[in-house]
Amino acid sequence: MAAPLSRPHALLNYAWSQNPALLHDPIHKAIAGTMVAIMWVSGWWYSKNGVTGPKVAVGVMGALQAYAAFAA
Repeated sequence: MAAPLSRPHALLNYAWSQNPALLHDPIHKAIAGTMVAIMWVSGWWYSKNGVTGPKVAVGVMGALQAYAAFAA
């Protein structure tokens, strides 16, 4: 079962995939930036604590999120 905080992220990603124009709105860009920061901080924390598998996964997810949000 997904963590409760992952559900809003999934809904936002779904909304952005259905209407990419939303990412031209500064509020949506700020939310996307916050999501990227959360992913990269999580990756840093995993790396600091020696957990390598999730570190790579969340780093890649953060990079993909950044590309999708800021290349739109």
